[in-house]
Amino acid sequence: MKLLTIKLDDTSGPIYRQGKTSLEKAIRQGILRAGDQLPSARTLAEQLQVNRHTVRVAYEELLAEGWIRAEERIGYFVADDFPQENGIARNTVQASGPGLLWEQLHRKGKAHSRLGRVEEMNLAAFPYNLQSSVPDLRLFPVQELKSCFSRALRQLTSHLDYHGARGDPLLLECLSDLLRQQRQLGTQELILTQGSQEAIFMTASLLLKPGSVVAVEEKGYQPAWQCFRHFGAELMPIRLDGEGLVPEDLERKLQEGRIDLLYLTPLHQYPTTVTLTPARRARIMNLLRDFRVPLLEDDYDHDVHFDSLPPLPMAAQDTERLVIYVSTLSKLIFPGARLGFMAVPPESLPWFLEMKAYTSRVNETLASRAVALWIQDGGLGRHLRRLRRIYRERRDHLVEYLSNRGFFRDHCAFEAPQGGMNLWLDIGRNPQDIVEKAREAGLLLSGEHLYVTPERRPEARHLRLGYAAHDEREMKKALALLQKILAL
Repeated sequence: MKLLTIKLDDTSGPIYRQGKTSLEKAIRQGILRAGDQLPSARTLAEQLQVNRHTVRVAYEELLAEGWIRAEERIGYFVADDFPQENGIARNTVQASGPGLLWEQLHRKGKAHSRLGRVEEMNLAAFPYNLQSSVPDLRLFPVQELKSCFSRALRQLTSHLDYHGARGDPLLLECLSDLLRQQRQLGTQELILTQGSQEAIFMTASLLLKPGSVVAVEEKGYQPAWQCFRHFGAELMPIRLDGEGLVPEDLERKLQEGRIDLLYLTPLHQYPTTVTLTPARRARIMNLLRDFRVPLLEDDYDHDVHFDSLPPLPMAAQDTERLVIYVSTLSKLIFPGARLGFMAVPPESLPWFLEMKAYTSRVNETLASRAVALWIQDGGLGRHLRRLRRIYRERRDHLVEYLSNRGFFRDHCAFEAPQGGMNLWLDIGRNPQDIVEKAREAGLLLSGEHLYVTPERRPEARHLRLGYAAHDEREMKKALALLQKILAL
């Protein structure tokens, strides 16, 4: 039974008609929906402080007009089909225009219109998902984390309240140890965030304003680009090649005019998967130091590296305290976990904590504590070792398949990635139509046109193939389907 919060419509005449009109409005406005059970006459009479007979009369009128239906010995329910007035369903609210809120937002300027619409889809409806950086959730040790959630719940009094803007102390301690020991980030201050996107948003809100210029890789992560534009910044694309960002192009752009921020994905560049070479890392750090430009380093999948230890983050070389380091656990655990973190120079911490307080205030405490307990128990280490082994095998299977199948060997080109969850496949033509046709066939893909500015989309010719989500058998079926679509 639906709990109703309504008042009598005192403009409708007698008490029973006031009750009838109030219920009719609730149905029109969607407060009551088809199939909802109405309160008993006694319950509603007590709520409205009227006689029970008055409510019964109101119900009988609604029943006669077709607004509700009665079920013997059970009660009254909102009807599935509503009466019509002038051919219009009476359960709909008619708007006179876009509305006041839309008008106010529209006046804020065109920057918001560039953000685009977030498309929602039922991923389970697609047999094969080779989209960018999709993990295989079947590999996650659910029972281990479930046990840690149970332990976290037993610590109710010590951690379910607010812990401040930095986040859960135990998870901060675990991640600080990990960053110090494995990424040599020992002097920075850590803040937990709702995924890496919140960290990017916080950085942009502190450093950017209308007219700011952000240097970005010429192919890159669109949600970050959209965030920069949201704050009125202009994007300055910097050229990429087989060794990552080209320092000479960055230097030329720095000399030509002011750049307020460099946004970079140096490990497994997003989307091309290229890892920035040590020489270029040093050169870029020197340029940023000389021109006094801060760096936002997005290290989105540091732990998924196969052929050697991954290079240390550029933040580990930061002697000038100009790097804001962003990373995430979401792709290692599951995307919905929204567990990100950022490491900032100590003297900059107060500004970021203040901004964190303005945005999400704190992170979700129960999940943070459970993940911290899981890390303490060695769960993350075990999971990472298993993921690296399985994802490396899947990369090798994909590389072997593409290298040995005549069609792909003759029509496509690629470099085997050193790590990550994706392969950058040159298909020799614009991928937009391919992505659309594949989707119709049940195969989800990501094309280069999704990672460039609109004027560069006609030049796109790559697919970013995610290989982590499917085992060898599934991948062969997905690639056979891709070959059929490419051959059309």
